[in-house]
Amino acid sequence: MEEDLAKDKTCLHEIVAMPYRPSNNTFTLTINKDIPTATYFIRAYAYNSVNK
Repeated sequence: MEEDLAKDKTCLHEIVAMPYRPSNNTFTLTINKDIPTATYFIRAYAYNSVNK
């Protein structure tokens, strides 16, 4: 089954895009106080060398 990640509309905001590194893949996001309190989920996608 091949999925086209460009069609995934569950989240319309890209938080970070960076190349894969074997270690130290940490990213910290601070949510501003004006963002309503809620439960948020994160979905991480990885592309292969031809961006698929």
